[in-house]
Amino acid sequence: MNDRPAHRPNAAQSWPAAQKRAAHRLLYLGLVVFGMGQTMLFAILPSGGRALGLNETQIGSVITASAVMAFLAAPFWGRRSDIWGRKKVIIFGHLSYAIFTALFALGLELGLKGVLAGFAAYMALVVPRVLFGMLAMAIHPGSGAYIADSTTTQERTGASAMLGAAMNIGTILGPALGAALATVDLVAPLFVAAALSALMTGVIWRRLPETETLPTAHAVGRISPRDPRIMPFAILAFATFVVAAMVQQTCGFFLQDRLGLDTREAPRVVGVALALSAAAAILAQIFIVRRLRLPPLRLIRIGLPLGLAAMILLIAGRDAALLLAGYAVMGGALGLLTPGVMSGASLSVRPEEQGRLAGVMGSAPPLGFAIGPLLGSALYQVQPLLVFCVSAVLLAGLSLYAFRLKMPKPH
Repeated sequence: MNDRPAHRPNAAQSWPAAQKRAAHRLLYLGLVVFGMGQTMLFAILPSGGRALGLNETQIGSVITASAVMAFLAAPFWGRRSDIWGRKKVIIFGHLSYAIFTALFALGLELGLKGVLAGFAAYMALVVPRVLFGMLAMAIHPGSGAYIADSTTTQERTGASAMLGAAMNIGTILGPALGAALATVDLVAPLFVAAALSALMTGVIWRRLPETETLPTAHAVGRISPRDPRIMPFAILAFATFVVAAMVQQTCGFFLQDRLGLDTREAPRVVGVALALSAAAAILAQIFIVRRLRLPPLRLIRIGLPLGLAAMILLIAGRDAALLLAGYAVMGGALGLLTPGVMSGASLSVRPEEQGRLAGVMGSAPPLGFAIGPLLGSALYQVQPLLVFCVSAVLLAGLSLYAFRLKMPKPH
């Protein structure tokens, strides 16, 4: 006898199309703001950290500290969204983003002005990022579970792609806005990102409808990453984000050193590289994922070899054009991989498990970004090209693994 509770679709799946589009657009807009702030951070932190006297490993540890806490907190926020509702968790995440991004910017500003120095300056960066990882990352499992609640199985891969596209639009807008504001003050872009997130908190509170929290959710229990339905997708997500984190974290150092850029030139070139990567991801997510409606495993099997090609370009590149092309190809690869992996996992579990699934899968990116920056920084200090050589080997292995996978069925 099957004693599992009967499951049924969430009522939000049958919302009128206009209501569903409006709700999703608010989620996407919130992730645009999130992406802007993250890109500004990646562009500013390498130069700003060096100006404070921090080495590459210390700078990488600032990102790692946040990512470790996000990894630990993501399953909690996925479960919490089943209890509070998706909307409250998303609002809490945006408010936390605003507060701790502002505190991080203040710490960096005080360090650059000489008010804080040495260990105090370092901790002024680490502590806000730790709290950011604990609290602000609630945005991701909340948004992922909201999308799962309000989409049918046919809609979910495309909607998941748009979550990624929204983040990538933010990473394009972030460098452009950051470059303009950085002429006033290096840290000004982060204060603006905090203000925009505070604004999004109010807009989402006023305008985002809540989805139904299924009453059977609490009877299901926790979902483990070792669950055979989702373990392959968890492995792919984790490994992919380790590579992405290594490449992104070392981008500022690599382009500055490889092209001989000074401290003022480097953020602008890094911003261009990240913007091109994000633009390629958006094109992949909108024109390939949404328009062609390829199944999750097909997206994964295209994305992994494309990432391998990007590593080859970065290893071989000697001038700006080839290096920027490598970052663009990597963005396209991630644009296919992320919705493929996330929607593949979502389609493998039952409707009442989506909140917990969003928490488990939401922990994979921060775990990747916990390990990736430290590993990338350590490899970079030994030999810069080791970052891309190790990534190439990992992507080649994942490609072989992906071609052996089959989509599991929820049970």
